[in-house]
Amino acid sequence: MRRITRARRRIGFIAATSLLLTPIAAVSATASADPTPPKGRFGGQGPIVDTKGNRLSATALPEAMPVMTRDHILSRAQSWVGKGIVYNQDASYAGYRTDCSGFVSMAWNLGVSLTTPRFVPEGYAHWISKGELQAGDILLDDDAGDFGHVVVFDHWNSANQSSYVGYELSSSHNVAHRSFPYPYDAGSGPYAPARYNNVVPARGGTHLFAQSPDRSGVFQYAGYGNTWTKVGGAARDIYTGGAGLFATNPTTGDLYRYNGTPDSWSKVGGPGHTFVVAGDQLFGLSPDRGAVYQWTGGTSWIKVGGAAGSLIGGDGGLFATDPSSGDLYKYNGSPENWSKVGGPGAQFAVGGGRLYGLSPDKNAVYQWNGSGTAWTKVGGAAGALYAGWAGMFATNPSTGDLHKYNGTPESWSKVGGAGRQFAVSNGTVFGLSPNGGAVYKWTGSGTNWVQVGGPAASISVGN
Repeated sequence: MRRITRARRRIGFIAATSLLLTPIAAVSATASADPTPPKGRFGGQGPIVDTKGNRLSATALPEAMPVMTRDHILSRAQSWVGKGIVYNQDASYAGYRTDCSGFVSMAWNLGVSLTTPRFVPEGYAHWISKGELQAGDILLDDDAGDFGHVVVFDHWNSANQSSYVGYELSSSHNVAHRSFPYPYDAGSGPYAPARYNNVVPARGGTHLFAQSPDRSGVFQYAGYGNTWTKVGGAARDIYTGGAGLFATNPTTGDLYRYNGTPDSWSKVGGPGHTFVVAGDQLFGLSPDRGAVYQWTGGTSWIKVGGAAGSLIGGDGGLFATDPSSGDLYKYNGSPENWSKVGGPGAQFAVGGGRLYGLSPDKNAVYQWNGSGTAWTKVGGAAGALYAGWAGMFATNPSTGDLHKYNGTPESWSKVGGAGRQFAVSNGTVFGLSPNGGAVYKWTGSGTNWVQVGGPAASISVGN
């Protein structure tokens, strides 16, 4: 069958050849001892098993379903692409059966390999309409029982919704990220759209933005391939978060907000020393650092605090450092109402509703306990911190390698090599290569990354 490729739009992001991180390695599936059921059009499906290979009955299926964002589902699906995983219902990889429904079970992080007739009846998914399809949903043929098939929907690639891009594991394509006619290849079916019952709207940032190398344009990533759209002209800096995308005029320093349509921006304020987005609110530090302001709409701002050395914002709130002592304070939501939460640090980062800090000598990473001024040491020396709903990340001060905090003090995993900059979204982390020549997206698995863009001056994630 001919190879299907996606056209790339070249709008300031030139294809780069440099590699940021570890290349994807080929793997082989590990055979299990489960009996082989009859094979159908797609090779059939193995029995229901958990991630340890234990065979389960329908009544033994786990009740808890992890909360998943759409980006996270796609990241998990992408993590199996290019790894040499072959369709085999009697085998498993990373604890999941290597057939179509095992693949979807993995993408949804279910902890058990379902079969196609089980997704809806067992309460893991519900039927939706074609018009409701979004990334991370599925096209499911369950009428044929264990001979059915299922595909993870990524995005439409035709204006009339006659074709789409999705992920599948099949006997004819193995693991593939490819184009499909809706609802599936001719001569198969019937298929209907369904949605995971514990998928949630993206939190934190859901869109990736970048500035062209000369900062003459602001671009937004389409979410697939290497497709970007120019949404604005020259900017000095960009700021993103729950309140939207903001950029400063390179000449005047005035602040503008993106209205959601390419080249449509509205002025929201004058120049400032810096700006941050905390939750769904925008804050700014005056040019002389003498006061902290909050945007209230239009070009109106209210003063909420006095002098500050720097501002730190994210889904966990707004924080500011004392310009004299370096002590850290949290804004309590009403003007001039702040609480001290800690001493000075080399850097602070907010993500996933949590606050992290790097000690002044950069020898230790700490997590704020959430009240008072108590902190817990969670890691050793670091060069820089990056945080978001996808987790907490830190760079090695010697090599620049990127590590992810596993949620337990002193437990970290390497996820990639060095980069000029990283940006953490709700579902994954993006990186700009050391030379600024390419933008990459972590697949969510090991140290595997995929290139999503060319040269850029900076990257940022937001709504």
